[in-house]
Order: sequence, then C-alpha cells, then structure tokens
Amino acid sequence: MMETDDKLIKSFFENNRKEIKDQGFTQKVIKQLPKKPNLLGKIIIIIATLVALIFFIAYDGFLGVIYLLRDLYVFLAQNTTIYSDPKTIIIAILVLCILGIRKVFSMV
Repeated sequence: MMETDDKLIKSFFENNRKEIKDQGFTQKVIKQLPKKPNLLGKIIIIIATLVALIFFIAYDGFLGVIYLLRDLYVFLAQNTTIYSDPKTIIIAILVLCILGIRKVFSMV
C-alpha cells in the first residue's frame, strides 16, 4: 500500500513539474545575506573570554564550583532514593564541560 502511494505521488510530481523563472532573485537574496564574521568580532569574543577567565580565577571560581558540586551531591544523596555513584556524577560533569568547551570554540 505504501509503495503504491509513493509511486503515485512520485509520478504525480514528475508529470506536473514546472520550472519557475528565477529572474535574478537568487542573486539578490545572496547579496542581502550577512557577510562572514569579521576579525573584530572574533577579537571581541576572545578578549571577553579572557576577561571572564581572569575574573573566574581572581575571585576563586574553582573553589565556588567545588563547593557548589559538593552541596549538590549532598543534596542529591539526602533527598533522592536513587543511588548516585560519585564517579557517575563526575563523568557527567566532565561530559558537560567538554560539550561546553566545544560549543565555545565552535563560535570562534
């Protein structure tokens, strides 16, 4: 049944195909598209990332993250009935960090 329907649809579109004249429309659209990101944009992203990293290190961001993760683990251990292995949580955090880093570098 599906094959018959697919064949009917395919034959319908093949028999009723009509070419639409472009008349330069495609070139007009391409000219209106934004250009590739310029060097200034990349420099701004790199500088902002470096400033954020400096603030993170200067204000003990690592210590804050460690405390946050510890508190999160304690909360989950006390309030869930599901056993959560610390190794599993560490692996999940590492995977999320790797995905985040890949996303940041894909934007540059």
